[in-house]
Amino acid sequence: MFPAIVAITLAGCGRYSPGNLPQTTVVTQDAAWDGDMAVSPDGRTLAFVSDREDGRRGLFVRPIKGGAPRALVTGPGDVSRPSWSRDGRKILFTRLDPNSGTGRALVVDAAGGTPAALGLGGFDVRDAVYSPDGTRVAFVTRTDSSSTLAEAAVADLKPRSLYVVEGPGEAPTHPTWRKDGSGLVFAWKGDLWWASSASGPAVQLTTTPAREHAPSLSPNGNWLAFVSDSTGEDNAWLAQFDGKALGAWRPATASFQPVGHPAWDPKGRTLWFDRQDPWVVAARTVGADVADTLSSSLFDSREPAMSGDGSQVAFSSPRVGPWRLWVMKAEGEAASGPARQVTDDNGSDRSPDWGRSSAQIVFVHALQGAGDELELTDASGSRLGTLTQPAGMAPDRTPAWSPDARSVAFGSLRSGAPAVWVIEGVSRQLRAVAEPPGGATDPSWQNDGRSLIYAAPAGERVGLWLVPLAGGTPTLLTQDTIEGSADGRSRVSPDGTRLVFTRQRRGDRDLWLLDLATGEARALVINGRGQDDHADWSPDGRRLVYETGGAVNLYRADVRPLLLR
Repeated sequence: MFPAIVAITLAGCGRYSPGNLPQTTVVTQDAAWDGDMAVSPDGRTLAFVSDREDGRRGLFVRPIKGGAPRALVTGPGDVSRPSWSRDGRKILFTRLDPNSGTGRALVVDAAGGTPAALGLGGFDVRDAVYSPDGTRVAFVTRTDSSSTLAEAAVADLKPRSLYVVEGPGEAPTHPTWRKDGSGLVFAWKGDLWWASSASGPAVQLTTTPAREHAPSLSPNGNWLAFVSDSTGEDNAWLAQFDGKALGAWRPATASFQPVGHPAWDPKGRTLWFDRQDPWVVAARTVGADVADTLSSSLFDSREPAMSGDGSQVAFSSPRVGPWRLWVMKAEGEAASGPARQVTDDNGSDRSPDWGRSSAQIVFVHALQGAGDELELTDASGSRLGTLTQPAGMAPDRTPAWSPDARSVAFGSLRSGAPAVWVIEGVSRQLRAVAEPPGGATDPSWQNDGRSLIYAAPAGERVGLWLVPLAGGTPTLLTQDTIEGSADGRSRVSPDGTRLVFTRQRRGDRDLWLLDLATGEARALVINGRGQDDHADWSPDGRRLVYETGGAVNLYRADVRPLLLR
């Protein structure tokens, strides 16, 4: 059900003041991904894209005032860009062929039924949308040598080019009609453009260093909503539009998480958009149903690693701009105070792993224009040296300490293909350990330090494999029953009997537990609303820390105060 909507009155609002933000209400919180929406012409029904049914992005509708969503299109092939017919009886959308990757424009009855092709021939079609009067459709076609923003009359569907991009580069996206049908705003190469239906050259509307995209014109054609990362994160903005140029921007959101796909209600009073939930570090007792949130920040907190004594947790977060390493007490920030920043240098710092028998943290340090390298620090922030040097632009990633904290396994492309490498002992001898034909990633250690576990293809899936450090034939440990799934990011429990790992199915990631004696795997943390990943054990093996979040939900905001002069 929808949560209660908070009404906003305009009494006393006066004129718009810079910095004003509209009241925002979350609408959905029951799927991992809801977004890319369109409101019906009568304002009663919302069409949107969701992965709620089968993990694939399908087309759904639900009443604006509340009620269960109803599936219209599901199954293979991601759906995007729903667009209502003028009478509200049909919905136009684009669907990608899962094999060829080409798009087709299709139409489905809003009441349900089998989708039918719009009839635009054999083009690779994207972003098809009806004109406000329903007599035309705009769309983007792509070939190996060019891409074209085009329109066609619904009566004959004969394409007419409005803007052509020569070459195989970035194509125009997300055309949105002006009310009078005089032309369309679209996005291309990080800026917004205007293409007149009367032909003539396209007019560039934005020229900022930021990336603007996903434009949406208001029903009266006088306001343009769009997304820009000018604040460092994708947020929704509004600007007046007179058919020639944009006025001053007004912020509609101020989120620390990405905002996308703004869409107007038919009266031009409410702006819909989707927004990603933040990632947080959580902890859960094995076998319990409730997780405790450890991190407390508006910014993402990810990739936790437990200290050897279980008293602290290291993690990565962009709280000060770039990604840096932070350390908090195992009780969490709310109980024990804010986390301490550990690293502060050029580039970004990710993927910490805390040595079980040492105070050292190995992590990935990335510099722009250079390959990722592995470095060492301690919890106080004292840099203890560099373990690997970049091999060209080939990154070193996902480091994992050996049980004796003398060696580090990591994934790397330094041999030209994904492989698992080990840098051994004080001599720092570097050698490849696993180089299967399909590539290997995400290494971890058996507790005896004599074998490595890594992720690599197993038929049509990615499974976990065990290989002796000294060399030998790998043994397959896990292989899901669902085609296309992938297992990775494993850690062996302190007593050596269990393996926690991440299992990805159709884009959703959950935590699973493998009994190393019996080979039986079972779901441990299933979260239909977000992604669960990067699990690590407490020293007693009773508790796990992991990252969770990333769900995309639908929101709506009353933007009437922003539209006052």
